[in-house]
Amino acid sequence: MRKGKYFLIIAICLIAVYLIYSFFKPGVKISINNNTFKEISGLKVKSSALINDVKITNISKRSKYTIKLKLSKDFDESNMTMYYFDNKGSKHAIYLIGYFEKGYRGKIDVTLNSINTKGILSVNVKEHNNIFKKLF
Repeated sequence: MRKGKYFLIIAICLIAVYLIYSFFKPGVKISINNNTFKEISGLKVKSSALINDVKITNISKRSKYTIKLKLSKDFDESNMTMYYFDNKGSKHAIYLIGYFEKGYRGKIDVTLNSINTKGILSVNVKEHNNIFKKLF
């Protein structure tokens, strides 16, 4: 009888750990709010935690775009930037996350407030860390 109870307790613990891990998978969710009156194109997200730079699709004026990025398993620590090129071809970088480690889980809200005649964006970035930002 005791062996059955121990087996049941161990099985419940293993199932709970599996469910918690699968619910809180590492990754980054980025929401981009385009509050401008122009469609925004050419945004890319860059990090050594990503296999390749991620191209953000065109974001219509006054709309929102959300993407969930799955992080590579082949990194220990990194940062994350979003970059674009202005009308003259100059590269502009916006820091999304200054520093994060393997197993990170978080959400980033990016607000595109305006774009000037030179193609330079006015941007606000807000990072939401999760309590479980480093699970394993």
